[in-house]
Amino acid sequence: MSLEDARCKIEAWRIHYNQRRPHSALGWMTPSEFAEKSAGCQKTQPT
Repeated sequence: MSLEDARCKIEAWRIHYNQRRPHSALGWMTPSEFAEKSAGCQKTQPT
């Protein structure tokens, strides 16, 4: 194992933790699911 290997693994974990795993604060949705749902709500609201 090398420092570069550790950096790659940590970055993969960070992306998973912050972007791909469900969050309780978002109703157990992933951030991308929450963003899609939020964007859909904004499109249907009158401007």
